[in-house]
Amino acid sequence: MAHTLRVALATAIALTVLIGKDWSLEARQAIFGQRQIQFYAPYSGSRPVYLPPVLLVAHNAGNQEETAHRAISHNAAGIEVDVRYVDGVLFATHSAPASFMPKRAWQAPRLRDAWNYADGATVLKLDLKSTGENALESLVRFIQARPSAQQILIVSTSQDALIYLDAELPDTIQILSLSTGYEVDLLLEQDDRLKGVDGISIPEWALTPHRIEGLKLNGYLIDAWTVNDIERLVELTSLGVDAITTDNLAFFSMAVQSPQQPDATEI
Repeated sequence: MAHTLRVALATAIALTVLIGKDWSLEARQAIFGQRQIQFYAPYSGSRPVYLPPVLLVAHNAGNQEETAHRAISHNAAGIEVDVRYVDGVLFATHSAPASFMPKRAWQAPRLRDAWNYADGATVLKLDLKSTGENALESLVRFIQARPSAQQILIVSTSQDALIYLDAELPDTIQILSLSTGYEVDLLLEQDDRLKGVDGISIPEWALTPHRIEGLKLNGYLIDAWTVNDIERLVELTSLGVDAITTDNLAFFSMAVQSPQQPDATEI
């Protein structure tokens, strides 16, 4: 009976998608493994905004072909792709299949598909959701088999995973994901830089001028997420943050080059 109910629920969700009715974010996440919400909120001020060089990354945009193309059409230099290992396959998805969802109803794209439809971006930010041995080995084989001019940033909460990837994929940039300002403070108390770690990814609310200064002095790149407010964007970039991950497509179509820094905004 429980199996029958799960199949019925999954079928109902799938039918809702097919007939085009409104459906919840939870249902979309269950079917596609995605949770991104893109929007366009242009700057409405009367004075021009000048930013120092900064990499702007479209949050989770690579988890669906539609959102990747939309971000690239708005001149996004960077596309974020969540990477999850499920049943021996690398997927571009934030979430694993729901327990009630038959695998045949799950429609998350494979990483190989995301790699192709995000090829218009200059930078790919791969946010690893799986860091087991098989997942990492599979990712290494995947990237080594696909030479690319794109800069690859690899983000993980696991330093051990980053150490391994740094050795196997020396042309990639390894970024440690932290979740609180307290973790940044502990990091700054260490005398030496973390092995295998080139940068830090951190929620924007956890970044203070003091923490940003400390991370920069220690040679870490800083990726702040998720920044959707123009005032916060200006503040963080003026303090030296290297990358901004955002849902706001308007950031990409803004004039982001300073008169003193006329060249592009990559790390």
